[in-house]
Amino acid sequence: MKTFKKIFLVWMGLVGLAILSLLLPHKEAGLVNHVNTLIQMLLFVTSVYLVRVEPTKKNKFIFLNLSLLFGFSLVFHIYNFVPDTGYARLFFFQYAIIGYYFILAFAISYISIDLIFREWKTISKYLLTAGTVALAALYYFYPFVADSLHIYRTDDAVHFSILQETFTNHMSETGEVPSVGELVSQLSLSEVAKSSGVQPLTVEESTAITARLYPYLFDNNYVILFVRPIYLSIMYISVLSIGFILLFFAYQYLKDPPQGAYIEKIMFLLLIYCTMEALHAWSYVKSVEWYSFYEIMNLGQVISIGVLLLIGVFFMLRLRFITSPNGEFYEQEIATSPAGITRWRDMFDELMISHFLTRKHTLGRLFVDRNRVT
Repeated sequence: MKTFKKIFLVWMGLVGLAILSLLLPHKEAGLVNHVNTLIQMLLFVTSVYLVRVEPTKKNKFIFLNLSLLFGFSLVFHIYNFVPDTGYARLFFFQYAIIGYYFILAFAISYISIDLIFREWKTISKYLLTAGTVALAALYYFYPFVADSLHIYRTDDAVHFSILQETFTNHMSETGEVPSVGELVSQLSLSEVAKSSGVQPLTVEESTAITARLYPYLFDNNYVILFVRPIYLSIMYISVLSIGFILLFFAYQYLKDPPQGAYIEKIMFLLLIYCTMEALHAWSYVKSVEWYSFYEIMNLGQVISIGVLLLIGVFFMLRLRFITSPNGEFYEQEIATSPAGITRWRDMFDELMISHFLTRKHTLGRLFVDRNRVT
């Protein structure tokens, strides 16, 4: 109980600092975003305490990686105070996003690699994880790393800039909103695109592009168009994380290796969380109207907050278990001599067995091979 009280006090201290910081000039992020940040701060504090009290070295690194992930909540809170001058907010946003999803994929893939290659040294696991995730991140995020203004140099961005200028000029001269046909008749996307380094277009292609980009000329819809390439990369990295989680459960099902208490439950919740992140990114890529997307995003974030709260619950349950004499003994035994100890089942395992499985076929373990000789 003393540890939980410390966690709560540290978290409340961070919450207090976050609230006080809002007295400074900042850009409002919305209540849902603030709640999400505060919940991740709680997970950050809890995971740091898990690193401190973990009885086995290998599990310390699992929660160290997760603490780095949830520690990014502090970075996103700082984002609210970045001045809206020049490209400062853009640079901060895109590199913070890249860092967050890199750490997300890294933390998840490390758990899978640690399970599959449990006899490897920690440094080897880290090298394999870093190499795998870095290659994927480099493939998807390289344009943004190589060129900090990449979002302004895509074909859609260049074409939109041409359309926006023509659209604004027409509005100033006539006071009326131009149609797609009027825009096409007043500009030459082919010539301007050629001077901008973009592939020249035919009249038919210009008309098709104008019709496709036309909705983004209204309200704040252009934000979706410009930032879409980043979210497309986020979607792919989230899918990579989902793949590693599925690999974790496939190996768990086939081999039934020893695993720390509640680790598989945390991985299941991370599966839901990554799925929501992929859906958020996909909805962004497919959206046209900014305000409609913002409402959908807020609803999705509410679900993500619920998942994060459940992750926090399992963090607390693991913390309570490993700080007990039985839990400390169990964790050390499965790390040193797993064949000599009976698999521990938590309340959720018992619930599954009692409601969905026949107890006489369980033989003390979930999904065990009945014919296997131990």
